[in-house]
Amino acid sequence: MEHRSRISARSAQNNIKMQLKALVERIDLDGRRATGVTWSDPPGRHSARARREVILCGGSFNSPQLLQLSSIGPASLLRSNGVSPQHDLPGVGENLQDHFCVGAEYRSTVKSTVNDLYNNKLKGGQLLLYLLFRTGPFADNVNYSNTFIKSGPDIDRPDMMVTFMAWCTDEHLKPLPFSGFTILAEHMRPNSRGHVRLTGPKPCDAPEIQFNFLADEVDQRAAIAGLRFGRRIAATDPMARCVGTELTPGEDLQSDQELLEYCRGSGLSLLHPVGSCKMGAGPDAVVDPRLRVRGIDGLRVVDASIMPRIVTGNTNAATIMIGEKAAAMINEDAR
Repeated sequence: MEHRSRISARSAQNNIKMQLKALVERIDLDGRRATGVTWSDPPGRHSARARREVILCGGSFNSPQLLQLSSIGPASLLRSNGVSPQHDLPGVGENLQDHFCVGAEYRSTVKSTVNDLYNNKLKGGQLLLYLLFRTGPFADNVNYSNTFIKSGPDIDRPDMMVTFMAWCTDEHLKPLPFSGFTILAEHMRPNSRGHVRLTGPKPCDAPEIQFNFLADEVDQRAAIAGLRFGRRIAATDPMARCVGTELTPGEDLQSDQELLEYCRGSGLSLLHPVGSCKMGAGPDAVVDPRLRVRGIDGLRVVDASIMPRIVTGNTNAATIMIGEKAAAMINEDAR
């Protein structure tokens, strides 16, 4: 029995490894109807046929890429990458949005930040405490507070989220060897739009992902305003008593142009990509209000890529609700 259990465990591990290497190659079409999917893994290529419909949940990068690989998307883009267009849908891969963030980092006069924990000789035991009992300093969420602000007097509602983070890092995101914290400015309602586009006809060809952060002047002004607001927080008691030195952008950078260049060089994605399979009724829409791909029967997209515009906050809850609502609509249509 023990021998058989070891074999079963080994087989399960092999199955998991095999599944991790599986790669969906395309959505199979019969004219203008989705009929199934084709994927490959180490043993070879396989197909599965859908009795009712195919649900695509690849996220804001993989969903548009897979549609394009399946001959659904901007016809000129598909042809230029060796894919024969079957359904010209210009909006596939366009309208990509994300929250842009940029941080002001400070050396702290107060210890007990993540930097101190990371550089503590006892961190191994603290990590073990978390792994065994889910307690201790590693169980802490280092994003201690968020505030929503308006980036300018002409803004009718908050468009920036400013976050206090109890750590600061180097360019490789490794905690620095001293106490520090970061005040992160995140633009929640960007005007800039990017894209996800094929670079070749194979599913393993990485797509071109371009956010075009700060392409719009409104986004530029918002990022600068967010940095300046973070500085105001750092200069206000009792926080001011915790500030040793402003590490970045650095006190030498004061003008709007200097801060904009800092944003361009140091800004990051907040990892909230949405919008590349836009829901709507216009010519740039990819799915209709019931998340069905326009012009294709039996195919829906159910993930954050369907958001026409990014939400003013983290995208997790909104994406969960997209799934919940889609499940209800799928059941309704099946009946």
